[in-house]
Amino acid sequence: MTDIKLIKFPINVEKIVEQVERCLSHYEWTYTEDVVRQIVNDTLTNKADVISALSTDPDWDWEKLAIHKKSNYEQVVDASTFKYCLYWLDYNIDCVASFSETVKDPDPLRSLGSICISKDMFFSLMMRFNDLEKNFGRTVANKAVIFGNTRETATKRYHKLSKLYSEKYSASIGSFTEEAATKRRTFTSLREFLRLVVESDSFTTGDYKGKWIAENVETFNDYSNKLGCNTTAKVGQKFSKPVLALLTELGYDKVEGHKSDNYVVWGWNQFKAKLGDAVSPQTYTRHTLLSVHPVDFLRMSMGNSWQSCHTIDKLGIDDRRGDSYEGQYCGGTLSYMRDSVSFVYYTAKETLSDDTEFCFEDKYTREMFHIGTKANPFFVQGRIYPQSNDTGSNGLYAQYRQNVEAILSKAWDIENQWKVEGSQDTTLINSKGNHYRDYYHYDTCKLVRYENVDKETLKTITIGSTPICIECGNEDEYIDSGTINCCTKINSNSCECYNCGRDVDEDYVCFVDGEPYCENCATYCEYCDTYHANEYMRWLDNYEADVCETELDYNYVYSEIKGNYLHRDDARYCEDAQDYVCDDDAYYCEGNGCYYYDPENAREDGYYWYDCEFWTIEELHDHGYTEEEIEEIVA
Repeated sequence: MTDIKLIKFPINVEKIVEQVERCLSHYEWTYTEDVVRQIVNDTLTNKADVISALSTDPDWDWEKLAIHKKSNYEQVVDASTFKYCLYWLDYNIDCVASFSETVKDPDPLRSLGSICISKDMFFSLMMRFNDLEKNFGRTVANKAVIFGNTRETATKRYHKLSKLYSEKYSASIGSFTEEAATKRRTFTSLREFLRLVVESDSFTTGDYKGKWIAENVETFNDYSNKLGCNTTAKVGQKFSKPVLALLTELGYDKVEGHKSDNYVVWGWNQFKAKLGDAVSPQTYTRHTLLSVHPVDFLRMSMGNSWQSCHTIDKLGIDDRRGDSYEGQYCGGTLSYMRDSVSFVYYTAKETLSDDTEFCFEDKYTREMFHIGTKANPFFVQGRIYPQSNDTGSNGLYAQYRQNVEAILSKAWDIENQWKVEGSQDTTLINSKGNHYRDYYHYDTCKLVRYENVDKETLKTITIGSTPICIECGNEDEYIDSGTINCCTKINSNSCECYNCGRDVDEDYVCFVDGEPYCENCATYCEYCDTYHANEYMRWLDNYEADVCETELDYNYVYSEIKGNYLHRDDARYCEDAQDYVCDDDAYYCEGNGCYYYDPENAREDGYYWYDCEFWTIEELHDHGYTEEEIEEIVA
C-alpha cells in the first residue's frame, strides 16, 4: 500500500479518515480503521488527475476537497410537477360535466383516472426491472423487490390494469353522448399537445421562455374552438394563463381536493398553484460543489427528500420512508470513490453558511461526472437525481454540463469548445465494479468531447473500481452490490450464502433445496422455475439459456454432430448418422418413416432424393418420368 504521507496534495488526511468513520458509524456499518485509511489513501492517490484538474479552479477548497461556490440556476420547467398536472387532468376528467353527458345514467366512472395512474406506475416498475436485467442479469431482476413488487407481480398487475382500463374506457365511451365522446377525444389530444409545447426548445430558450409562440397559439386556439370554448391564447402570453382559462370554461374549477392518511388529492386551487410553479421561469441560488471527498461518495444518495439505489442507509436511520430503494447498489459508492475518473456534482440549500460541513448535508440534486485528462479531453455526464427530466437546451443538464466544460477548459488549457455526442454513447467507457450504470440506461447521459480533437484518437476511461470490504479489506469482484461489508451483516434482512459464505441481502437471496445462496453461486432454470447450484446447471449457447441437469436428462438430447444439446421438440434422430440433429437439418422420408442427415444415404433403402422429395423407382415411373430421366436421378 502506498504510504499515505506520499500524497502530494495539502490534505488533512486524519480529518478525512475521521469523517468517513463518523459517516459509517452513523449508518451502523462495521469497519476497521486500517481499511478506512486504505480506502482514503486509494481515493486520493487514484484521483490525482481529477484533483489536479479541479483544484486549478479559484473556488477549490482543500478542506472540502471540492470546488465550492454559490451558483444561480434557471428553471423554466419543473417537468416532474408538470407531469402530475397532466395526470390530474386525466384523474378528474369525469368531474367535467360536458365530458360526462351520457345517454343513460351509468355507474360513476371516477375510477378511470386512478386506474390510468396505477397502470403507468406499474409500467414504470417494469422498466426498472428491465434496467436491472440489462445491468446485472435476469437472475437479479427476477429476484428484486421494488415498491413491494417482484418483476412477476408488477408485470401481471400492469397487464391486468391495462385490460381493466381498456374495458372501462370502452364502456364509458359507449355510454356517453356522441358530443361528449368527441370532446373527450379532443381534450386528450390537447393534453398531449400541451406536453409537447412544454418539452420543446422554444419553450425553454430564447425570448419566449415560458410563453406562447405563434405556431403553438394557432393550434391551441383551434383545440379551444373544437371544445366549444371562447378562450384564446396570444403570442408572448404566459403559458398558464390561457390554459387555466380554458380549463375553467370546461368546468375543472369545480373540482375539490381531499386528504387521506397517506396522500393529498389536489383541488382546483392546488392545481392552479402547481401548474404556475411548473411552467414559470425562475432563477434560484444553490451551494454548488464538485467534490472528490470520500464522504460525498458515501452519501451520494442522501437527498433532502429522496434517496437512490446507492444509499448506504440500509436501516432507514435517516427515515427517508416511502422510497423503494434499499441500497441495492450501495457498493457503488466505493466503486466510484476509488476509481481514477469520477467526481460528484451536487447542490445544497442556499441558506447554509459557507463553513458548513457540506459532505454531511443532504443534497438537493446530484450528478456523477467521469473525466479524462488534458491529453484525453472528454468526459461522461451521468443522470441527475432525483429527477432525470430537466433536459431542454437550457435545462439543468445543460447548465451543469456547461459549468464542467468551463472548469475543464481552464484546467486543461484548451478552448471552451465542446461537442456533445449522441445519447448513451458508451464507446469510450470501460465499466468496473458494482455501481449502477446509469450511463448505459438513460438517454440523458452524454459523452462530451473537446471539439478540436478527433473522437477516434481518444482513449477509453474506466468508470468504477473493484469492490472492497470496509471490515476485512478484501477486494473481490463478487462482493454483492448491496453491501460494502462482506464480513458482517448490517441488518436482519440478510443471510449467509450456503455455498461461499458471503453476506447476501434478502432481496437477492436464491433458495436451493431450502438453503440460501447468493446470485453468484446459484442460477435460475426457466424451464423448471427453480434455482440450482451452479455446478448442476449448464449454459446452452444455441438456446441462450441456463438449463438444469434434470431438465437436460428429461427434455434434451446431445448431438455429437452439432456438439451441443438439442431440445427433444427440435431434434430428429437420423438413422444414417446414428445421431440427433436439428429438425431443420433432417430430411424426412414418408415412404419408410425415417429421417436422414444426408438424403443421399436413403439410396441404400431404395429411396432417391430428387426435386426436394424422396422417390422410389416405381413412384418415378408412376409420375411419368422417362427411363432416361430415371437413370439420371438414380445414377
